[in-house]
Amino acid sequence: MKKKFNFVALFLLVVLLFSSCQSVVSGTHGEEYSAITYLSEYFGAGYQDNTIPVTISSFKDELQKVNPNYDRSGNNMIDAALIAAGYKELPGTYDKNKIAERTTWYYIPNKLKGVSDASYYAFLDANLGTAEMLKRGEINANVANEIILRVANALGSGRRYVGFISDSDIADKLRSTYDGFILFDDDVLANIGYSLIREGKSTGYNLKTDAYASRFLSEYSLTYSHDNIEHALQLIALLNSEKIDARVALEPKISIYQYLLDWGPIPEPSRHYRVVESDGMYLVNAIEFDLVLEFSKKDDKERFNSIILKNAKKNDTNPELIGLIKGSWWQPLYTSKTKMRTGEFYSIVNNQLFHNGYSINPFTTTDKTIDYTQYMEKYPNEVLTAVPQNLTVNKAFYNYLTGSDYQ
Repeated sequence: MKKKFNFVALFLLVVLLFSSCQSVVSGTHGEEYSAITYLSEYFGAGYQDNTIPVTISSFKDELQKVNPNYDRSGNNMIDAALIAAGYKELPGTYDKNKIAERTTWYYIPNKLKGVSDASYYAFLDANLGTAEMLKRGEINANVANEIILRVANALGSGRRYVGFISDSDIADKLRSTYDGFILFDDDVLANIGYSLIREGKSTGYNLKTDAYASRFLSEYSLTYSHDNIEHALQLIALLNSEKIDARVALEPKISIYQYLLDWGPIPEPSRHYRVVESDGMYLVNAIEFDLVLEFSKKDDKERFNSIILKNAKKNDTNPELIGLIKGSWWQPLYTSKTKMRTGEFYSIVNNQLFHNGYSINPFTTTDKTIDYTQYMEKYPNEVLTAVPQNLTVNKAFYNYLTGSDYQ
């Protein structure tokens, strides 16, 4: 009798675990934020009040905020979401046999009034929602927000990231992403950037492309800059050892700065490095990257600084580099779009200038911002947009920016 009881208990446990796998929603990595947090920041969309009933009309209003091309078609919220996400034709592939098979697979049958089984299972298979979310046969504000966010993700308008720190294959993913980076350029921005260096308004700048923008939540994210992928991999493992989890994005950038002939002969160009000549000035174009982290908890974001100071920053009090990961810098660079509560941080400005999906990003102190007007006037037929961005930066890089210290 005891053996039979144990078998039944084990069977029920397996079923429970399997069912939970089918009902995964946001928050599976311990995030303390929800879908509405993201929808609010990036789209001004979503339902702030969970007590207000969700109507088909208001739901379509919110879908249009994440997809302005959505035509408001669909007789119910499931069909509307499928259409807005680009899956209009998918339900037509579900015949009776397939519907029967998907019913068995998901365990939880379609309980939504006015929604066909074909649309219901197409919705689930497209990962626009889970059976667990819909098991009550109604869509409240929290569920609607989750669906709207998944629609945005399906359209490529949401976060762009490689994985999570805790992923077992995160190192493979990061290295593969990095190996795909190549040098890129924008002639208009290059000419303006070279002028800034030539005139002494900037010692250098970064060229970035919107194609890799992580689109992370500002309050939960930090951007850490480096040029050594092995350093980044060790940093991810270090954070994992500290029980910190975060989404991880790798954004390529071209670091451009003056090459001094005193450094020796100009190196041969490669996939990741070249030196170009402009009016007698030699300029390095080298691939670096921004390792962008969206932490699951704000407290983990605050802990990041102390971990870097202890294990990823050179200091003259530690000449033997004891306890430091590979490639640690004297003046590491990490920035936040929001104020930091702990540690020594300073306000700076990223003087962004955009053109055709690219941007240059010279950093300055708040009293030395760059006015691009005279440069933009040289290109009357180009769409150039200056967007100064306020950032908070760590002390060591601020010292570099001001020239006040070497560490």
